[in-house]
Amino acid sequence: MRQEISGGNWVMAVGLVMMLMLPGCYEDEDETLAGESEPGTAAISEPEAERGDDWLRVEESEAPLVFLARRSGAAGDDLAPGFRRLGDDYSESPRMIANRVLQLWREIERNDGPGLGLRQLLDDLASDRHRAEDSLAAVIQLYRVQRRQGRNHAEAVAMATGEGS
Repeated sequence: MRQEISGGNWVMAVGLVMMLMLPGCYEDEDETLAGESEPGTAAISEPEAERGDDWLRVEESEAPLVFLARRSGAAGDDLAPGFRRLGDDYSESPRMIANRVLQLWREIERNDGPGLGLRQLLDDLASDRHRAEDSLAAVIQLYRVQRRQGRNHAEAVAMATGEGS
């Protein structure tokens, strides 16, 4: 049985898809793990409150993995396997993966206190159920919703990555 989507529902569905895809639209950089910006790339300015010290800007030449290690205090060699896996699992560039993961890790530290290592968070966000066209932004947003609904970290990660029910 074929079900038709009404005009209003179609517009809402397209709008939702666009909202989920929009965060990754401003990727003007090379998609390599080196994460260096192309020469002449115009800088995209993020709001200062969003960026702070936990945001690797497009015009910065620091490699995303080096940025994560520096901001978290973890060894780059410890973070590298999980970081590479997220690069394989999600459509975002290495720079955006570093930005999103670091911001989420800081948010978790503010809400739960220290204890969850960045390496563990990288591993938690990786999932065998993801395809390269999936968005880390959508997974992180679902994680945040699950936490607001009272789930603990492990439950929220399982729900967000599709590993839970």
